[in-house]
Amino acid sequence: MLQIILCILKIIGIIVACLLGLILLLLFVVFIVPIRYEGQATYKEVINGKITIHWLLHLLTIKVNIENNKISYYLRFFGKKWVDSTKKAEKPLKNQEEVKENILEETRDDEKEVSDDFQNEDFDLEEENHIEENDGNNNYVDIEEAISLKKQSKKHFFANIKEKYNAIREKITIFCKKVKAIPKRIKEIVKVILNRKKRIVSIIKDEDNKKTFALLWNQLIRILKHMKPKIFRLRLHFGFDNPASTGQVLGVIATFMPVYEDNILVNPDLEKEVFEGELVVKGRIQLFVLLLAFIKVMRDKNFHKLKKQIFK
Repeated sequence: MLQIILCILKIIGIIVACLLGLILLLLFVVFIVPIRYEGQATYKEVINGKITIHWLLHLLTIKVNIENNKISYYLRFFGKKWVDSTKKAEKPLKNQEEVKENILEETRDDEKEVSDDFQNEDFDLEEENHIEENDGNNNYVDIEEAISLKKQSKKHFFANIKEKYNAIREKITIFCKKVKAIPKRIKEIVKVILNRKKRIVSIIKDEDNKKTFALLWNQLIRILKHMKPKIFRLRLHFGFDNPASTGQVLGVIATFMPVYEDNILVNPDLEKEVFEGELVVKGRIQLFVLLLAFIKVMRDKNFHKLKKQIFK
């Protein structure tokens, strides 16, 4: 009996160890295997391009296409499309066709009902026509009713003018109240800014907070360096109506030449107004680097204290 229990426990232990091993392997794959991205874009009056993000031999793929300023995208996981913007665009069209068919059917039914009503009411119409003929023969006109209608139209005209006047008057009074309230609001905003300024200055001058800010800055720079594209090429062809403006912009771009070196090619046009460009980027991101930065920040004791000071 004891041997059976030990054998069962041994099997359970092996299963648990295998599960833990699989979980660790999955975590290792998720954090070590990089997420790769690449993109191409061109601009010549309209934008055309594509962006592709894939992970683990295209097991997970996100693709964005831009054609004539129109964006379409899809997400594919394990070879199956889970999100597809083109399908979403097709569904409303089908619904619109169904709605049109329903509307046509309703209009047909309404036309049938109206025709039936006219057929049923032929006798009533004949009677009304007979009465109108008698009225025409008698040449009877009610002058008092015409005068009363004119008076009512005049009353409605003056009532509409009065309503519009009152509405304009209310808007003016509301605007005046808002204008009068502006100085009070400015004072309140200034007080809030001054109070926050004192608190922000005290937070910045704190020695422990300075160390935390330095830590955050260093980790941010490290993440940006890791995420920056390995391949980056940009070609610009631009020009303005005024050649002096083109020269000024070219001078500003030239100041950054040591940073981008040969990755950005600039072709200024001093004769005509034009703007064209082409961009190519390619790089990768490892979640392990982001995880290390997150752990380093969360291990800093003063970071939680700083967070409370900022959001209190």
